[in-house]
Amino acid sequence: MADKVSVTRLVDAPLERTWQAWTVADELKQWFSARATMKVIEFNLKPGGKVRLKSPDSAGEYTWTFIKVNKPQELVFDILDFSFPQYPDGIGGICHVDFKAIGNKTEVTVWGELPEPWLHNTQQKEVSGWSGTLDKLSKFLNKEI
Repeated sequence: MADKVSVTRLVDAPLERTWQAWTVADELKQWFSARATMKVIEFNLKPGGKVRLKSPDSAGEYTWTFIKVNKPQELVFDILDFSFPQYPDGIGGICHVDFKAIGNKTEVTVWGELPEPWLHNTQQKEVSGWSGTLDKLSKFLNKEI
């Protein structure tokens, strides 16, 4: 059993520009975390390719393994968070990012299921984290950061 998490934002940027912010390493590192600028250790945008991100204030990394790259509508990746000492093999799940053009803006929806150990305890934290991250994406695309 897993709890679903879904966060949607309408960003003031065209679809192709929003896709680029997610799929170019030099751009992703500037906005991806709500808390800090990320260091991109590896970035390979293709099914089976990996992204490795490190936050300067975190003990571990975040690793994505792409399952689906459907330009410019959808990214699906297996995300693992290695920053929790109680989960040395990482903890995470499948994350979906859907992009939809609405005029000259883009609706971005991030959704997935929380892994069993995180049920109920962190659902609100995950929603808050993704909300902050998408807020930072919006600011980045509007050249506010």
